[in-house]
Amino acid sequence: MPEEQSNLVSETTRYLAATAYLSRKFRTQVLDKIEYRVAKGLAPEVGVDMPTVIHHCRRARRWTRIRDVIMVLVWVYILWQTILIAVVNEIIVFPDALPFAFEWLVNANSGELAIAAGVAVAVTLIQRFLNQNALLHEMAPGMTKWDSAWVNGDPSIPMEYRNPEKHNLIAYASFNPFVGSGIPLGGWSTALRHDKTPDNPLQDKGTAENFDIEELYARVERDVKDLGIENLTVRHLVFCRGDDMRAFGYVPAKALVPAYKLDDDDVKAIRVKPSTNRRHYIAFTIADWRGELVFTQFFRAERLRTDLFLEATQSLLTPFVDKFKKVDKLESGWRLGTLLRLLSTSILLAPLYFLMAPVRLYLMLVKPIQAMFANFWARRRVRRNPSHNFGVAQSLREAAASPNYQVYFQRLDFERNAKIIERQLLDTLIVFLKEHNIDTAALSERGTTIQNNGVMISGNASLSTDNLAVGQNAKNRVAGLFGGRKNDAGGKKAA
Repeated sequence: MPEEQSNLVSETTRYLAATAYLSRKFRTQVLDKIEYRVAKGLAPEVGVDMPTVIHHCRRARRWTRIRDVIMVLVWVYILWQTILIAVVNEIIVFPDALPFAFEWLVNANSGELAIAAGVAVAVTLIQRFLNQNALLHEMAPGMTKWDSAWVNGDPSIPMEYRNPEKHNLIAYASFNPFVGSGIPLGGWSTALRHDKTPDNPLQDKGTAENFDIEELYARVERDVKDLGIENLTVRHLVFCRGDDMRAFGYVPAKALVPAYKLDDDDVKAIRVKPSTNRRHYIAFTIADWRGELVFTQFFRAERLRTDLFLEATQSLLTPFVDKFKKVDKLESGWRLGTLLRLLSTSILLAPLYFLMAPVRLYLMLVKPIQAMFANFWARRRVRRNPSHNFGVAQSLREAAASPNYQVYFQRLDFERNAKIIERQLLDTLIVFLKEHNIDTAALSERGTTIQNNGVMISGNASLSTDNLAVGQNAKNRVAGLFGGRKNDAGGKKAA
């Protein structure tokens, strides 16, 4: 792949980075999750370059803070004038001076009042201009990743985000272990005797050949890769319940932040001998539609004393809701109308920002102190609770996903990817077992049913001809990123 193309980010990254300039609530949640994290893992953000998103969240926050600081300086100027008035009027008691500030605003001469109003409007206009300029010139399609040197040198960015390819230990908090992979669509499972030979009266049955589970995984991975599917990635993941992370030794005693990666030998040991709450899956992920449609096929095989258990599960990350795509609705480049709208909205918003600036600055200064005490008590509670849940229930990418397909062909492309990989899985398993003289009649029959009827949906997810229906929770999950507003995702409404 050419170097200039390998440095491009996905559409999902572009939309999230743009939202950092459009939603204060969104960027606050993103930054709080990494800057004030205590005793929690992080979900894999499939198809999202999180360091780039974090950079833009921090830059938008920095510009807002500079605006607030300048406005507070204007407030300091007002209070200084108030003190001078109090001194002139022989009123030295400072607590009683605050009402004079508002009296000064009313009685100040036009020049002083114009300076205060002009500064408020000017800093508001500059801050909004910088945001708009970033959206118009940096968030266009073809956006590139942020400087990798900065990413590697910033210790505040979690290792899960700095080295996403090494993030192979997933701590899940709730029922669904495949956190970060989207809507669980269910799948299929079967068990067959690996010591049973085929029933063929025309030839000698012989004996079933022994095989290692590693051979089976290697064959499956090789055959799926040989399909040559574009944007296919293969990962070996270990899923562990969040309240079992400490018992397995995945939580350092001092840091209280769960591990995010395992060595290859540890992954192999779990693959060969899984436990109740710690299991290995091989994940085949296809990022389609410029990263907006991400399909993942999970596969697991477990060899028991006389049986071979096979399991395949599918997940789907759907496109973003329209709230995250506002950047695409902006007019390209600077125009006179854009500048006039920016000026008019700045004039209207400046008084509100001016009044709220002291409060925001106070909260900005107090927040680290509050977080320090909150983290102290949280660490005490975690250390005293041996069953603390270190898992995570949802990724940022999942929270921003729409419950609908937004284009008809997205549904067809999902079905294409799902059927191709599922067919290859079944073909590989049947061929591999036949090579070892193991009866595959039950698996062949099962495969015919799956290929004819499609994936066997389970839980609260269902596929229909019009949309993806995923239940009420999925419809409302984006509300938290935008102050609880109703989901207005595009596409047909989910049932």
